[in-house]
Amino acid sequence: MTRNFIKPALSNLALIELLQTRGLEIKDKFDAVNKLQTVGYYRFSAYFKPFLKPNQSQHQFINNISFNGLWELYNFDSELRSLFVEALEKIEIAFRAAINDHMCIKYHSYWYQEPRHFRNKYYHEQFLEKVRLICKDKEEPFIRHYYANYKHPVDPPSWMIMQCLTFGTCSSVFRNIKSSADLKEISKLFRHHPRIIGSWMDALRYTRNICAHHARLWNRWFISQPVHPKQNWQIQSSPCSLHEQIAVILSLLACLEQREIWQGKLYALFTRYSKVPYSFMGFKQNWRFDPIWQMSS
Repeated sequence: MTRNFIKPALSNLALIELLQTRGLEIKDKFDAVNKLQTVGYYRFSAYFKPFLKPNQSQHQFINNISFNGLWELYNFDSELRSLFVEALEKIEIAFRAAINDHMCIKYHSYWYQEPRHFRNKYYHEQFLEKVRLICKDKEEPFIRHYYANYKHPVDPPSWMIMQCLTFGTCSSVFRNIKSSADLKEISKLFRHHPRIIGSWMDALRYTRNICAHHARLWNRWFISQPVHPKQNWQIQSSPCSLHEQIAVILSLLACLEQREIWQGKLYALFTRYSKVPYSFMGFKQNWRFDPIWQMSS
């Protein structure tokens, strides 16, 4: 059964007063209004749900929940997202380079155009359509430079095209490569079987999209669950939790000799925001003793 949407738009002051009627503690109403106008009510409200009384249509908050506490949670999530972007950038760039370097050296600079290297013809055609759009739009200076200086081949070489692909497209290209031997060589950088790497990259591209759109990471449960290696994997995570995403990132960063720096920043962030309920991220109550801080691969 559908209904007509009749909710009126409210000013930030009216929204703050509404939150007060719902039991949210607000010490300084006008400070709350100033903060709210920098992020927008609807975006901020994504952090309310775990703190509302269950089975209540009036959206009443449980006791002792404050605006300042929710604001601290929002800021924690913003900083966490920035850390994820930092880590995912390193992983994506290395993954992109691993595909290009192996396939170019083993075959040639235009391997990506040949159907013989791919399992699924339809997916390969979709990929080539994306390549055609890249070449048509010429948004990158190095693509414009290629067409300004070369007439043949018609399209730029792999190392140029790969720089223009999204993380999602790179992951799709990897999973569509036909040769098991090629997949194993590409995956060597990350020290896991191609099936594991394909699963992890698919999971992380969704996470990257969340970060790119500045969406909430805290209390997020992820659609794509990474496959666990059968050996040397000591981390026990709740399915599809942020804890599991962190474990995957740490494992991949270890292969790039980047784990300790990022892990230290993450631990410092957790310490600084000691009041954040980390259980909603898949951590146990005493997060400091979680095995994730000792993992090395």
